[in-house]
Amino acid sequence: QQALAEDPASPCYQATWTWVLNRYDNDLQRVFDAWERSDLSTQEDVTTLTDAQDILYKGSFDDDAAAYAVFFAEAYLKTSADAIRKHDPNHLVLGVRWAAPVSARHLVAMEARHCDVISMNNYRQNLYERVDEYGFPDVPILNGEFAWTHDASMFIHEPFEPNIGYTPNDRMWHNGMSNLLRASSHPNLIGWTWYRWVSNKRGRREDGIVGVKNNEIETNTNVHARLNARTTGHRVAHDLAPQTTPSLSNGAYVVILNDAVFVNPKLQESITFGFELKDGVAEPLVEGFNASGVVTSIRQENNSLVLDMALELKPSRFGKSVGEALYTISLDHEKLDHLTGSFTGTNKKQSVSGKASVWAMRAYRNP
Repeated sequence: QQALAEDPASPCYQATWTWVLNRYDNDLQRVFDAWERSDLSTQEDVTTLTDAQDILYKGSFDDDAAAYAVFFAEAYLKTSADAIRKHDPNHLVLGVRWAAPVSARHLVAMEARHCDVISMNNYRQNLYERVDEYGFPDVPILNGEFAWTHDASMFIHEPFEPNIGYTPNDRMWHNGMSNLLRASSHPNLIGWTWYRWVSNKRGRREDGIVGVKNNEIETNTNVHARLNARTTGHRVAHDLAPQTTPSLSNGAYVVILNDAVFVNPKLQESITFGFELKDGVAEPLVEGFNASGVVTSIRQENNSLVLDMALELKPSRFGKSVGEALYTISLDHEKLDHLTGSFTGTNKKQSVSGKASVWAMRAYRNP
């Protein structure tokens, strides 16, 4: 709608109206009839109602808007990529940077068609799982913006913290290291980009690579150096590891469930928590994110490993979902320290389902 109300001299306005009219045999009255707006008769009327914040939503408008989004994405990405390659044929085209997976996968498909990578952002502890959400198994993906100095790394408690807890700085290094090392094993992820070069110090956090005096922020660069030294080997080990029937041995595990909790009636988010297994029995406490609870059973069903969990969700800085959550997790594949499958369950008495990841927990010393 905003494009239809731009300056009539702008290419955006002209291209958008041409596209709309072509869908209705160049008959403007048919357009307004399809949108169920008998009060409109000219293109200028659309500008007037848009300026008055009168929203078009009736009739076929939503279907037209969805089709227009594909047209717009195709035009934007193709025009941009072609212009870059005209002047530098070997230039890597990194595309737009999605802040979150879009529900309209055909828009991401446009990026996959015209760009060298799909570029995304993710600061939270589900980077490996977030890559899967883009759903293009043959397209390389770059996490174009990341920092463990983000609140999500500093203030979401990591599973298995000591009783006294971590300081926020210790927590961010633990969360950052474990998240990126897990993600490095994903076959489509080609890397990540730290989100800023020069530090914009907020409180005790140094969130850059260098300070304003051109001094190295060693607390960040040292952790990067340690991490980068491990990622290639970790990726190769996962690539070469055979796929086996899932099983659990004594140790600690991190669980990530996609779309497992309701933030509001229409929005679901992932949840991260952990549990420990001793002598084949799960310890009673499940912890992490904003959840506590128990593993009620672990059993083998055919070739799947099935876990039942009962959690209590509490409000937190990043978790607005509260109340009981019941999950049944079915793990079908295991590769090295990563078990994958799906889950079903309820949160706020509403059904949820999605992909499940269970990772063998690795301990990290303070950098």
